[in-house]
Amino acid sequence: MQPRALEVTRNVRNLCLVVTALIATTGCDGAGVKVDALDAGADQAGSDRSSSDGDLGTKRDVAQNAEERDAPGGAGRDAGGGMDGIGDSGRAADHEGPQSDRDGSTDWSGGDTPGTGDARDAGAGGAGTVDGSREDRDPDADGGEGAGDMGGGGCAERTFRDDERAVLSMAFSPDGVTLASANRGLITVRRVAGGERLCEFASLTHTDFSSLAFSPDRRTLAAGSASGYIQVWEPCAGRLYQASDRESNWVASVAFSPTKGTIMASAQRYAVKLWDLAWGGAPARIGSFTGHTKDVNSVAFSPDGTILVSGSADKTIRTWRVSDSSSVHELAGHTDSVYSVVFSPDGALLASGSLDDTVRLWRAGDGALVRTLTGHTQDVRSVAFSRDGTIVASGSADKTVRLWRVNDGALLRTLTDHTAPVTSVAFSPDGVTLASGDDDGRVRLRCP
Repeated sequence: MQPRALEVTRNVRNLCLVVTALIATTGCDGAGVKVDALDAGADQAGSDRSSSDGDLGTKRDVAQNAEERDAPGGAGRDAGGGMDGIGDSGRAADHEGPQSDRDGSTDWSGGDTPGTGDARDAGAGGAGTVDGSREDRDPDADGGEGAGDMGGGGCAERTFRDDERAVLSMAFSPDGVTLASANRGLITVRRVAGGERLCEFASLTHTDFSSLAFSPDRRTLAAGSASGYIQVWEPCAGRLYQASDRESNWVASVAFSPTKGTIMASAQRYAVKLWDLAWGGAPARIGSFTGHTKDVNSVAFSPDGTILVSGSADKTIRTWRVSDSSSVHELAGHTDSVYSVVFSPDGALLASGSLDDTVRLWRAGDGALVRTLTGHTQDVRSVAFSRDGTIVASGSADKTVRLWRVNDGALLRTLTDHTAPVTSVAFSPDGVTLASGDDDGRVRLRCP
């Protein structure tokens, strides 16, 4: 990195504070911040992406395909535009869905009809079915609050579309109050309970945000970008605290340690990198985990913060000891790129989603395959555990979200209300809400 670029990058926090003082301080209103050093890195990243030997099955490939698909219709918003303020424009989108008993058990009697999936234990087979579709009353409603049917406990089912471009990542705040979603180069933060948009802000590099993660104290939001930078924001204050030095042309995934709030992992090309985000300068790289032979697509910490898991385009999953960066287990079994990995809430299991159309469950302790879940007909792009660890949700390029029972692999439900490939799924920390995002820019909230 050129000296001038490094200097500007490391002082970006001060620049943003100055700009913030000159603009409105309510919500996220105000002008976007343009940093020459980061723009220069983004321009180079674009060149790197076009000339890269990018492996098939990486997040870069999927994002680029969606970008090319979006191009003919024109993106509805310039990724490099300024930060818009709070606004609720657009019409409500109502739909029905499964309801939940407040005692913690799930009643899947409402909405879609459950299907029968294939839960294979040591080769056992079964047929998967896709249930009938469910239409929104206004499937093209853009932006604003989409009020839906109310579930128990104050949960409301809603649909949002703040941008026409693909939702590449979503993250609930640790308290479950807000949901951040990344549509290409734009991050939108919404209040979950009321659905109102709190703020949105744009990438300083004018490039895609590829991944999002809230810090455990919910005060900061880290965003990995296609330009190779990690940007650390104070949500809805319009302040960029830090930007890492550019080390690669794609940050596919970011994750905070649940026990050490300033420690973060990122997936960058063939390696997993560990960062210390202690304030006062650019994030400091304090560790690196190497062993994958192709791009790493996803990283996640164990609940106690001692183990990292990574999924790669080399078709493998690896677990790593955080304290000394040593490899613990290599999990083999997927026949195509591993796109998403996550720990169960108790740390006993791992779930993985792959471009081989399957979801797999593994024992975290010894890396043994527990079960293979089949039924999706295209790439599985995202997986998430429910709060109690009894359900795994999977989002797929086949435009469905599937809910699986962990203890026997049974398919509980197939949600078919998306009209584009599903890119991201996430359960809220309290387990009340399931969010899913798709390639058409829609985010749907449901009450499982």
